[in-house]
Amino acid sequence: MLQVYGIKNCNTVKKSLDWLSDNNHAYEFFDVKKGVLDKALLREWIQGMSISYTWLNLVNKASSSWKQLSSESKAELVTSEDAINMIIKKPTIMKRPVITRQGKIIIIGFDQTLYKEQLK
Repeated sequence: MLQVYGIKNCNTVKKSLDWLSDNNHAYEFFDVKKGVLDKALLREWIQGMSISYTWLNLVNKASSSWKQLSSESKAELVTSEDAINMIIKKPTIMKRPVITRQGKIIIIGFDQTLYKEQLK
C-alpha cells in the first residue's frame, strides 16, 4: 500500500489522490499539517532516496510558504538537515504530495506520466 503525504485542500494533492483512486491504487493519506512528520521520518526518506531525487526536491520553492520566507531564512537552506528543520517548522513548505512505499519515496509531486511509469 502507498502512503501519501500532503495537505488535503492542496490542488496538486487532490489531483494525485483522484488519479490514485481512478487507477485502483490503495493508499493511506497523511496530512502533514497534523504533525505526522518528524525528523526521523524525513531523514529516512532522504537516506533512501533514489538517484531521481535529492533532499532539495522536498522543498517547494514555488510555494507561497517559501516566498514568504526572508532572504536570510532562504539562505539558511544549505544541507539536508536544514531542509528537515525547515519542513518540521513549516510543513507547508514541503513539495506535495510525497508518495512512499515501505518507507521509500517513489514520487514527489504530481506528474501523470511519472505516475503511470512508477505505479504499475
